[in-house]
Amino acid sequence: MKMEYLVLALVCAIIIFAGCCGMQPPLPPTGGSPTPETSPSETPAANETPQMAPFTASEGRAAAAEGITWLRSDAQLVGISGNCGRDGKADQWDYHFDSLSASRGFVVSVPGGADTMRETRFSFNGPLGTAWVDSSQAASVCGFDADSCSLEPMDGTPVWTLISGSSICEVNATSGQRMEG
Repeated sequence: MKMEYLVLALVCAIIIFAGCCGMQPPLPPTGGSPTPETSPSETPAANETPQMAPFTASEGRAAAAEGITWLRSDAQLVGISGNCGRDGKADQWDYHFDSLSASRGFVVSVPGGADTMRETRFSFNGPLGTAWVDSSQAASVCGFDADSCSLEPMDGTPVWTLISGSSICEVNATSGQRMEG
């Protein structure tokens, strides 16, 4: 038998063996998500995804950070957005990160984690840091159901912006005070 046929047979055997054994490349971590609130009588069927109870922006922050750090360890949180109600909770929050070394932006949605990560524009915003009031406090200050809730730095200060129709409310996310103007 010629050496070429032997090598070809060996390569084919490896490919077939890998396919039969279900060998797959490792998947990225899911990034976790807030714990779903279900009671024993509400246990989802095997093919259903459990519904998540609405949660605040702070409650999903750790899951979002886990979802991005496996890809970009230098990623910094530069914004958060979602549709929160009067209580400041949403079914999903989008956490915006910038990677300075890659000059790229990323969005991690929670729930979902790394499975929902997508690339976006680099924002050039400074990082939000960790000392900001939660969406529940901002919503309490504004006092209305919002169509859109977002947290972004403005002139170096993190600011919550809540929008409902033509009503706009801005809250200084460092002091928790409503901003006028």
